[in-house]
Amino acid sequence: MLKEVRIRHFGPFEYAEWNLHPAWTVLTGETGAGKSLLIEALQCIAGERAQARWFSPKSPWTEVEAVWEVPRHPQLRRVLEGLGLTEEGDDATLVVRRRIYTDGRQQVWLQGRRSTLKNLQAVMRLFLDICDQWGIARMLSGDVQRAWLDAYGQHDDLLKTVHRLARQIRRHARTLRTAEAPETIRQRLTGMRQEWQELMAADLKPGEDEELERQFQLLSRSLQIQEAVEALVQDLQEGDAPFIQRVRHWQKTLEDLARWAPELASYGPVLDEWRATAQALVFDLVRLRDRAQWDPAEWQRVESRLGFLEHLKRKYRMDYAGLLAYRDRLAQEIEQLERQLSQKDELRAEVERLYRAYREAAVELHHARVRAAQRLSEVATEQVRRLALPDAEIRVEVTEAPLPETWSPDVAVHESGADRVVFQFRSHGGLPLLPLVQVASGGELARAVLALKTVVGRTAWPRTVVFDEVDMGVGGEALEAVGQMLRALAAFDQVITVTHWPQLAAMADDHWQVLKETRAGETVLTLRALTPAERVQEIIRMLGGQAVAPTVRAHAEALLERFRKIS
Repeated sequence: MLKEVRIRHFGPFEYAEWNLHPAWTVLTGETGAGKSLLIEALQCIAGERAQARWFSPKSPWTEVEAVWEVPRHPQLRRVLEGLGLTEEGDDATLVVRRRIYTDGRQQVWLQGRRSTLKNLQAVMRLFLDICDQWGIARMLSGDVQRAWLDAYGQHDDLLKTVHRLARQIRRHARTLRTAEAPETIRQRLTGMRQEWQELMAADLKPGEDEELERQFQLLSRSLQIQEAVEALVQDLQEGDAPFIQRVRHWQKTLEDLARWAPELASYGPVLDEWRATAQALVFDLVRLRDRAQWDPAEWQRVESRLGFLEHLKRKYRMDYAGLLAYRDRLAQEIEQLERQLSQKDELRAEVERLYRAYREAAVELHHARVRAAQRLSEVATEQVRRLALPDAEIRVEVTEAPLPETWSPDVAVHESGADRVVFQFRSHGGLPLLPLVQVASGGELARAVLALKTVVGRTAWPRTVVFDEVDMGVGGEALEAVGQMLRALAAFDQVITVTHWPQLAAMADDHWQVLKETRAGETVLTLRALTPAERVQEIIRMLGGQAVAPTVRAHAEALLERFRKIS
């Protein structure tokens, strides 16, 4: 849920900080004070198109930042962790920020890292429902209406079965499509076998290319190596005064001198090590000389083998290590394709068995949805009629896409079943039923959504639900019904409402006020949280009375006390 909102240079708001209550927050202020502009700040962070009124003449940019507490819901956490936005832990928060410039440029940050508007919109759809006309159209897009119906009908077990079977059918059908294209498969197998046989015949061994390259360089420099080795061996062991012979002479001389200077005896082991090292070096040099002997046949073998390996690398467009891996992978893929060809009949039988089970589960889910839709239509209609819409009707329409009795590759198999769910609405009997998203009146639309959300109950995780026009044209008992539904909704979701009604303001858990002031000839908006005493004053203003009138103050205090006891 939403913990904090910070806005900078947003219209007349130079800076505002909004710390929100986890349940129901109400926003009030005089007409024209700018309450709806705060809702537009939430639209900004939801990724809405920028509006000219969002900008201040004092700044080339406007910015909104929001901090969200991420609910401990596994599915939501997995989605956000997959995007790299949260880490494991119960106290995860999500920080989002959007800055828009007057020249049309904009910047988005998610968890302090630059991101895109598309990512911002996708993430905010997981957290925020703004119940205006455009926000509801987005809220009810895709599979949301079907998900609401399934949540109301408690179809979890049926949904899991349909989802599992649909995934299994698609996976097996992909394998079957491969197996049922024998000519294509055989052509592919022929090519793969030819490549595998060529690579097997090449007798490739790990590290062979590097060893051949060393041999090639060695033979290429045979003469230089021979000369260098001869010179070193001559200095170390042969010639007029070889190094090893001189070390032996030094050792004998040192033994004689040690009789007169015992401390010199400690150098004897050092000279022993010199002589042993020199002898080992001579041995390795002689081996190198033997390996570097010019051999025309060996030269031709190494050069030919290197050329062949280069040919293979060019042909397959990969390095030597890639050739080894490709050879092994070919063997596995050939075995898999041969197995698919031999199991074609078994695969088709399995897909058909899964499809029969899927069709049966989808039909059962359809009947369950039809029954739930009838109940939801009746209960939601009853609720919305309490909201100053006495003749309104909500109807949940479930349309089933026919599923053929037998499976074929053209049959569409969906993980959510074969149904299309549409919420329909009309404000009175003289109007046709229309999809809810096509309702023209923002107030009617908000009340219909409020009734539905109250009836549907809890969704997968708590969300932040914003109402701006839910009390438009409402009064009396209907107004109290609106308040009761908002309070019921706030038991699970976080609710934010803008209102002119003192009754709704008194029912909320938290109360914020927007003030409009004139400073140096300029209009400035400020936002503040009300203390208990200030809340009484604001409700007095909303009642249309004066703070000095005892009856008005008593009425305001009575409203707050009444709803405090109810909560």
